[in-house]
Amino acid sequence: QVAGGIGTQLATCHLQLATCHLPPATSRILRNYLNDRDKMIFLLHGPDDLLRTEHLGGIRAALGPPELAELSTTWLEGRKTTVAEVCYHCEVMPFLTARRLVVVEGLIAQLNRRLHAGKKGDGGEAKPATAKSKSAAEEDRSALLAYLPVIADTADLVLIETETLDRNDKTLKELMRLASEGKAELVACEAPRDEELPGWVSKRAQKKGTRIDSDAALDLATSVGRNLRLIDNELDKLVACLLYTSDAADERS
Repeated sequence: QVAGGIGTQLATCHLQLATCHLPPATSRILRNYLNDRDKMIFLLHGPDDLLRTEHLGGIRAALGPPELAELSTTWLEGRKTTVAEVCYHCEVMPFLTARRLVVVEGLIAQLNRRLHAGKKGDGGEAKPATAKSKSAAEEDRSALLAYLPVIADTADLVLIETETLDRNDKTLKELMRLASEGKAELVACEAPRDEELPGWVSKRAQKKGTRIDSDAALDLATSVGRNLRLIDNELDKLVACLLYTSDAADERS
């Protein structure tokens, strides 16, 4: 707790230096972000790329101006990094921002693959239970589970997984516990069910500044399926077409 308090004080000093020459509105955004300590860990898991991308975009936007946020953002690939490296980057003080953002893609999946492989013998048979010490994969997962509750006060950790985690996954259970304490946020990035998809299409169209009737929304949802990225692209085309038609009509009038 003492270390965390010192970290917050140092982050405040960084923030004061960063905001002394910034417009008041920008400075206010950064200060509000420092004061919001409820969420420090984010899990974005699920197969839908659009939802993962947009949620990550929202987290990055909250960090502050892009040119400053990029200085305190670290991107790591789960298949190439280690838990120790993730912890290290979370402990590094932010530079000219209130918080450091550490984004790790596929770390939990990589740990699970290693754990699964460690339980199999050379021929694929399950290894017999022994009293030996933990495997390297088990030690890494234990280290991650131990670090999550004590992550540095100046860091936001985003764990991205392209598949929805199993409810029995130990890491997910720990994140659910932290979420119940307000220290983590879990986002299931899955497309709506087939019967809900037309409604999503209609709301998405409204978000883009246009409207489509229920039949058109149903046709688009049926023809494209639960690929939200592709649906979004088709709606962009529709908006562009409507703008072109409107401009052409204005020119004729």
